[in-house]
Amino acid sequence: MKKEDFVFNLRDITEIGILCGLAIVLDTFVKIPIAISGGSINIAMFPLIFIALHKGWFKGFIAGAIIFGLITCLIDGYGFATYPFDYFIAFGSVAIVGFFRNLIISEKLTAKNYIFFAISILLCMTVRFFSHTISGIIIYELDFVGSMVYQLPYILPTAAVLLVILVPLLSVFKSLFARLS
Repeated sequence: MKKEDFVFNLRDITEIGILCGLAIVLDTFVKIPIAISGGSINIAMFPLIFIALHKGWFKGFIAGAIIFGLITCLIDGYGFATYPFDYFIAFGSVAIVGFFRNLIISEKLTAKNYIFFAISILLCMTVRFFSHTISGIIIYELDFVGSMVYQLPYILPTAAVLLVILVPLLSVFKSLFARLS
């Protein structure tokens, strides 16, 4: 890891701000509500994953957990008791994609790069799933199985949609990153 991975310049702040804003718009307006008290199929994690892949795990975590997580927690209105698991950890999980960045982006993309990208997205969504599950147990007093059953109808389709959209775009992301750097 380099020092630049932890330092924010104006370009980083601008890019993260724009992409977090896009994620908030997607989360607010482009979703299919599944559950009565939260949970929807959406692509809000698309820009957050892009940030983590381009800027690394630290900046991805800041964007997902702090910026996007805090703002959407306020917008959703479920209270700050839900923030630690339903927002901070759940959306901070995009940092996992940033950890895999060197295995995903290479000089020449091969099947291995695409596989690592898919694995990183699946790991990210798995952490998000368990984070929401723990929140269901603590906040909503569901049992473990009940909380898992509540989360599955929106987490699994969201993971599938992200995989179908993002993995084929890896070569486009690589080209964009070359131009943005």
